[in-house]
Amino acid sequence: MADQRIYELLVCPVTHDRLESVEQDGCTVQLVGASGRRYYVREGVPSMIPDPVPAVLAPHWRTWEQLQDNGLYAYIALPAANTSQDTEETDRALEVFHLSGRVLDIGCGPLRKRPAYVRNIPLEDYVGLDPLLGEQPREFRFVHGIAELLPFPDQSFGAVVFYSSLDHVLDVGLALGQAARVLQQGGWINIWMDKEPQEEAATGRIVHFVQRAARQFRAAVRELGILRAIRYVLRLAKLPIPEGARDQFHHQFPKPDEVIAVLERMGFGNLKSRDLGTEIAFSMQRREVPRPAE
Repeated sequence: MADQRIYELLVCPVTHDRLESVEQDGCTVQLVGASGRRYYVREGVPSMIPDPVPAVLAPHWRTWEQLQDNGLYAYIALPAANTSQDTEETDRALEVFHLSGRVLDIGCGPLRKRPAYVRNIPLEDYVGLDPLLGEQPREFRFVHGIAELLPFPDQSFGAVVFYSSLDHVLDVGLALGQAARVLQQGGWINIWMDKEPQEEAATGRIVHFVQRAARQFRAAVRELGILRAIRYVLRLAKLPIPEGARDQFHHQFPKPDEVIAVLERMGFGNLKSRDLGTEIAFSMQRREVPRPAE
């Protein structure tokens, strides 16, 4: 059974009105908003993805669902390389992250345990959200949801984290706006993201695919051995690339400079960053009431 405290945090992700719980046999089975929208508790987890999704996300929804299916295979088959469990990597990110107060981890992944970058946060201060239901039960408070439609009240968190998840969302501006909405005044948004090549030409896409495959293969050899690593990479190569996606797992690759510029227009400042070669980690503080992304 889910930690009952999570229900007290939730609002309708579309209208942001409070939810009333419906119980059956002493267990919460539905969450109902004033608008009549209903959300269901599945395997003890509140499932807060609206059905149907709002029109702004609908055109790319099938693409997004295929990407999630592809990602689930990689996360479960090779979690060490795909679910942010590398403590050396995360230690470098934590040098610029500000994680205090209640922390929302957007894209926490499908595993039962918390990712390495939030390992030092008290469990009572941590909430994970992910579009994949993943392994259950989790060791932490978990919500099944998406970044563009956060089911939490305004100014309800002291810090928000996007760790290797911003390139999986459908609408980066909407996701950042939602993060700003749920952050308290003075709260911090913390982002770790790839500095992926932005070439749109066919040759650039091929180079990008080969580079990513090589990184995956090296990680697979370390974790699985050579034969299983070969089978793993061949399976990845066969996963379909949905129409409009950059590869089998990513809808787009936002540029760090563009993300920072959007946050600045929303009233964020006090940038702290660290260049990590092919990645970058940075944090920014919410100094003003956020304005909508342009």
